[in-house]
Amino acid sequence: MGVTAMNDRPMLTAVMMHVSVPVYRFASDSSGQLYAVYEIHINGAYHCSCRYSTLLRLHELIARIDPDRVPEFPPKRIKAFLNERSLAERRDALQDYLRIVFYRKDVTRSQLVQRFFLDAQRESCVSASRQLSNQLPVYLLDGTKCMVPCFPGDSTGAVLERLAPMVGLSPENCCYFGLFIVTKSEVFPCKVLRWLGNFESPLLSLYQASKLGFKAKVVLRKSFWDASIENGLLNDVGAVRVILSQAQFDCKTFLLRNCLLPLGLKKLRYTSVDEEAATVIASANSTVNSIELLRLCQRQSWYGYVFFEQCQCSFPASNTIVHAAVGNKRLIILYSSGQDELKESVFRVNRIRCWRLSVLSTHGGQDLSFEYLFSNNHLEWITLKSAQSVLISLCLQSMIEEIVGSQATHGAADARLPLVPCASGAFLNTVAAGNRSRSERSPLSPSTPPEILMEPIRNGPYANDKNSET
Repeated sequence: MGVTAMNDRPMLTAVMMHVSVPVYRFASDSSGQLYAVYEIHINGAYHCSCRYSTLLRLHELIARIDPDRVPEFPPKRIKAFLNERSLAERRDALQDYLRIVFYRKDVTRSQLVQRFFLDAQRESCVSASRQLSNQLPVYLLDGTKCMVPCFPGDSTGAVLERLAPMVGLSPENCCYFGLFIVTKSEVFPCKVLRWLGNFESPLLSLYQASKLGFKAKVVLRKSFWDASIENGLLNDVGAVRVILSQAQFDCKTFLLRNCLLPLGLKKLRYTSVDEEAATVIASANSTVNSIELLRLCQRQSWYGYVFFEQCQCSFPASNTIVHAAVGNKRLIILYSSGQDELKESVFRVNRIRCWRLSVLSTHGGQDLSFEYLFSNNHLEWITLKSAQSVLISLCLQSMIEEIVGSQATHGAADARLPLVPCASGAFLNTVAAGNRSRSERSPLSPSTPPEILMEPIRNGPYANDKNSET
């Protein structure tokens, strides 16, 4: 096994770690003694298995970051009293503890914490690690395959830095790109399963995805949303190559997706197609001027969006079937409102006050609920039921972090506020909160224990469509 590697260069992507402890199981040591092991899931996927004593060490690491803000760790009990009921209660308590501490960005971005989970993942896959290759195939979206030297203990950031020279990407621009685990679905040729973080090994996370039956692979994609960032990368030949390969692939995906939509939906603003431009983009080869082609892409209505598979939404009525997309500081849903009426609704990110993921869902995913400001005195919760809810949440957070960073660059005072949990346990969008007067804001405390949502929030139909973009 190779030396565990982590990169110290900060990643641009928002480091969201939605942690859950869905089950515990029993294992035995070399002497035959039984002990409880808790399965840790991060961002909707199994990550590692830990004993109580291992998680106690994590608590001690977190206490070193900020001793005054760390909550109490679930107490140790005499082993003789650890029956099924008490173990289930401990599992619940550990899950509550982890979800509280991982709302804090200083915790999720800590090198100590990321190292802990990287090592825990490797230790949980010891037998598999011996069988895995020491090379990881990483693909560009034009089909280019790069074999990257990679060991089971190498972080996502370390793999990115090794990949950069292979695709001609400047090392200082690595932070604008990310590694994603994708698979082919009935709808999309490249459905994103995971957005990999620096707390995990791409090699082991890909192995775990394959264990679930997915024919998955790792691809390199841009991890930013702001067009000004893209324009700043035009002098980097490798960056342009990666961005353009994604743009052409996204164009083909968009056209394929449009073929699956009802005819009326194709005439709406965010689904309209410039047929001539789409043909040029999709069929362009290496002889075309890359910068000019990228400029053409940027002018298209679909550019800059990530499209998700069909899901259910509580807006405008409960269990409405919608097509969702995220990009350009918006979350968009397309839906049928009657036999002959089709609509698109646009939710601006700076009007999403907060959002949260449910712990449990009956459809195999985690429900995403967000509180949206329709008007000055009209806040409503909206719920998406999707197997890709965690990915949608990651996209929302990374967009908000870009907006906050942009505002901070221009000296906006409220932009210095971090994303924090409000009393309900949701991520507070400080961009939206900053647009409200201080008297309108809810009292917040980063140390307030969040309520863990076991069931998705429901809300009734709205009287009319007030959130369509003007």
